[in-house]
Amino acid sequence: MARNFNQLKQGMKEAVDDYIETCKALGKSPEKSYKGVFNVRVSSDLHKEIALLASQYDVTLNDFVKSVLQYASLHQEVGAEVFGGR
Repeated sequence: MARNFNQLKQGMKEAVDDYIETCKALGKSPEKSYKGVFNVRVSSDLHKEIALLASQYDVTLNDFVKSVLQYASLHQEVGAEVFGGR
């Protein structure tokens, strides 16, 4: 158990180094961390359409997009419908 910040920092560094070495040994890439924030570029017409649709459901544009993404994640067949066999 770390007794001070420097020991905690060293322990964290060792854990990360060990994780990276384990990934290399297994031939896997280390997982990338995600902040949960990203930008999506859409046409102004689509932006307006989706903003109006969100307002019809009395939700923010952000909450509307999160819900659509959640739905797509849970129903991955939607991707096949939208993108075909890619």
